[in-house]
Amino acid sequence: MRSLILFMCFVILCVVSLTVPSVGVLTWGWIAIMSPHRLTWDFTYTLPLNMVIVAITFIAWMVSRERKYLPMNGTTGLILIFMGWLTVTTLTSLAPTNSWFYWNLHIKNLIFALAVMAIMRTQVRIQALIWMIALSIGYFGVKGGGFTLVNGGAYTVLGPPESVIEDRNHLALACCMVIPLLNYLRLTTANRMIKIGLVLAMALTVVSVIGSYSRGGFMALAVTAFVFWLRSSGKLLTAVMIIGLFIPAMTFMPQEWKERITSIEDFQRDESVRGRFDAWNYATRVALDRPLIGGGVASTENVFVFQRYVPGRPPRAAHSIYFQVLGDQGFIGLGIFLMIGLAGWINSRKIIILGKKRAEYGWAVELGRMMQVSFISYLVAGAGLSMAYYSVFFVQVVIVSTVKAMLLQAERQAAQAQAPAPARVSRGGFLRPPPTPSPTPAPAN
Repeated sequence: MRSLILFMCFVILCVVSLTVPSVGVLTWGWIAIMSPHRLTWDFTYTLPLNMVIVAITFIAWMVSRERKYLPMNGTTGLILIFMGWLTVTTLTSLAPTNSWFYWNLHIKNLIFALAVMAIMRTQVRIQALIWMIALSIGYFGVKGGGFTLVNGGAYTVLGPPESVIEDRNHLALACCMVIPLLNYLRLTTANRMIKIGLVLAMALTVVSVIGSYSRGGFMALAVTAFVFWLRSSGKLLTAVMIIGLFIPAMTFMPQEWKERITSIEDFQRDESVRGRFDAWNYATRVALDRPLIGGGVASTENVFVFQRYVPGRPPRAAHSIYFQVLGDQGFIGLGIFLMIGLAGWINSRKIIILGKKRAEYGWAVELGRMMQVSFISYLVAGAGLSMAYYSVFFVQVVIVSTVKAMLLQAERQAAQAQAPAPARVSRGGFLRPPPTPSPTPAPAN
């Protein structure tokens, strides 16, 4: 039944996307971020839904009357360079089979970010995109929070199988990133019932992160809460709400959760921690050995390559967005990746400054603040997780870049409207002042 419902919804969205390319981008993002087909058990589970919607969106965009161009700015340039360098390091990979498989997955995420840049260039479309991201991840936050409350925190919260957020740590990071977006939607929504629903969704998402038993996710949640408090206008009320949510939630969890979160084990006995050190050791050594190109995407998961640099230890995932890019693409790739994150932060700061100049752009101010909270969540929790190529991060960077361009364009238009009309030049070469409008006659009594 789930497969049939999903397939019918997908067909309807494909038909609409033929005439409205922005709907195609939203559907593309929904399939890529939420992986709804992984929640079914029938024929849709393995259908190439993403490939279909990508093709439809591209064709619809090409035949539409919309302008066909990719805005060129610093963010676009960095993403294109990152894509190019990702390809170069894959061509020179120490484990080409692994690298080409993951190159195919990661390059799609970057192409999606460029599609957002090219098509989603209005406030309405940006708002719809944020709703799509919030609902796609928020679904698992609400579901996981409810699951944790019903089962007393006895079981671990997981994401959809065979998806980017299947792992509890990855799902916890995604939930931390989406909490600020849920709050942004709450701040910019006029409907009172929707506001209440978003508050409940935020609370359940917090419980979901706690119920994931992820130490990295809990650390990211704590940092998110602190930065959220710093960026809030009513700090006392926000502090009361955070404490009132965190303390009961942590008290509610069983003893096993408390022991996992609060204990710091000796890395010699904790295989999870030791495995992280092995992965970071590999990334450092391969980068020093091949500083420009690294070992290639996902080369750390190849047993022969891994043991060449870390003898006698089993291969491990990178367990850090920073060491992941360093091991995959060397110091150049890591530099580009950090510059993309820096561009996102600078642009979010810029839209806060621009938005404060005009009251009608108050939504942009709130968006910039909440995006900064989301970026910090990703950069903190990502220090212990292999999610360097996560699509939501790159889409958020593109969103703040697009909003900044929108505000700059509006500022230029406002300045042009207020500028005096230029003087005209007569045939003799003398300047004539602009015509003075004739006074409007008074109405007859």
